[in-house]
Amino acid sequence: MTSVAGVDGCKAGWVAVISSEPDAFRVEVFETFSDVIDSLPTDTVIAVDMPIGLPDRIGRGGRGPETLIRPLLGERQSSVFSIPSRAAVYAQEGPFASEEQRYAAHLRASEVALATSDPPRKISIQAFGIFHKIREIDRLLTDRPELRSRVIESHPELAFASLNGGQPMRLPKKIKSAVNPAGMAERRALLARHGLPVDFLAQRAPKGAAADDFLDACAMVAIARLHAQGRTISYPQPPLADGAGNPIAIWAAPIAGASESRYVKPMAHLPQNLLNGYREFMAGRYEAERSHYRALAKEGQAPETLMIACCDSRAAPELIFNAAPGELFVIRNVANLVPPYSPDGEFHSTSAALEFAVQALKVKNIVVMGHGRCGGIKAALDPNATPLSPGDFIGKWMSMVAPVAETVSQSTMLTASERQTALERISIRFSIANLRTFPCVSILEGKGRLTLHGAWFDISTGELWVMDPATGDFSRPEFD
Repeated sequence: MTSVAGVDGCKAGWVAVISSEPDAFRVEVFETFSDVIDSLPTDTVIAVDMPIGLPDRIGRGGRGPETLIRPLLGERQSSVFSIPSRAAVYAQEGPFASEEQRYAAHLRASEVALATSDPPRKISIQAFGIFHKIREIDRLLTDRPELRSRVIESHPELAFASLNGGQPMRLPKKIKSAVNPAGMAERRALLARHGLPVDFLAQRAPKGAAADDFLDACAMVAIARLHAQGRTISYPQPPLADGAGNPIAIWAAPIAGASESRYVKPMAHLPQNLLNGYREFMAGRYEAERSHYRALAKEGQAPETLMIACCDSRAAPELIFNAAPGELFVIRNVANLVPPYSPDGEFHSTSAALEFAVQALKVKNIVVMGHGRCGGIKAALDPNATPLSPGDFIGKWMSMVAPVAETVSQSTMLTASERQTALERISIRFSIANLRTFPCVSILEGKGRLTLHGAWFDISTGELWVMDPATGDFSRPEFD
């Protein structure tokens, strides 16, 4: 079988329960988490009772996993600490020479936590007490990303509840910071039912580890064994990821009913790179701008600018202009073209989106943005271009600029690259002229309530060229 280990923090460092055979278990204490990793086979699956993954901002209830597992734990949910932002965890690293220094450091870290949480939330003294261990794992997984696939975060009370058919433990493990023998016995009996030897569970905790640390490590090894067999589930599913790429998820055995209501359902039918990007978005930008997204959901969008751009994947307006959510209303099509006003009852996606932006959203600016090395423009300049399908949808679409494309292609004064750039910029002026054939645009422009702009982006250099509305010429803007 695959070697597995369950790890918990303890006074001496880390206590690890290790199993390389189904009925063989041993317990060891290590000074650092790196020592744990280096002492085990390179394929060992490790479940650890310590937060992994630190978002830049924190929403209500802590990281996503904490908010998902608390409802599953009933009276035991107070054991789930709210872990603050990365900046707060790293704000005061110590060591602290006195309790006064430690108290002051806790206050300073809480100030950082308040500034990086929504709603603002301080740090509990219990959570602050494990920050040094959180940093230890965080640095290790950041420096050695190959460990992320086999080092997972779990939580003892969630582990016990999931091993107990979804029922939280009836008795607390501690009462007023002292070990509760009845609660410990309840948990040992559960672990024995899941294959841990009774005599192993009954032994005295090793030097440097408390009795509850040892028992929690035993719960972790039970989860690690299930994880190695593919029999665990993450909260959320799929896991999120923080800005450093470390996963944000708490793993446990499946709980009946929780899969429908307690966590995000799997999206296995999306490509993995999209799922990875979504996890990073949720842990990064969404967490940082959660309140803004909520306001947009409640109040609706009110962008001031309509951007008409090419659908080329290399020229994304939101990235080029560093736009916030709700700032740009974007229409993307082949070669950023605007057809002339034509109310003929046919399907007109660009015209429909234009109508909505101008009439419903009441944008103040329309920007037509072309870009270098545009594939649609290249096709328009090639008289021998082969249709990509019998319908030749691209050819039909690009026929709007066919007359000027023919003129440009016959120019002997320009190189092929210069002809391409010339038509890319001419197409911008062409689209702006077509915009003015729409009554809603021309009327509002005449009243000074709508302004039309042209821009061209060079993918190879990142340069932006802006059209002079009077001459139609393009030049690079000057910045202070």
